Amino acid sequence: MTENEIFTRALNLGTGWEVYSVTFNLEIKELRIHIRTVKGSLHNCGTCGKPGCRIYDHGKERECGI
Repeated sequence: MTENEIFTRALNLGTGWEVYSVTFNLEIKELRIHIRTVKGSLHNCGTCGKPGCRIYDHGKERECGI
């Protein structure tokens, strides 16, 4: 099992989502986990909730500065 697969399971990501990158910066104590949709997967519409929709916008939305 790869590091990305371990994080995908640990985060309990649903079908259609996966961790594709994990980085840790010890100096600033920062863990970054990047998540994306699995290509071709179907999801519920974020506006109306209709099931079986494809994701069309894969742009970087935001970064959380917690």
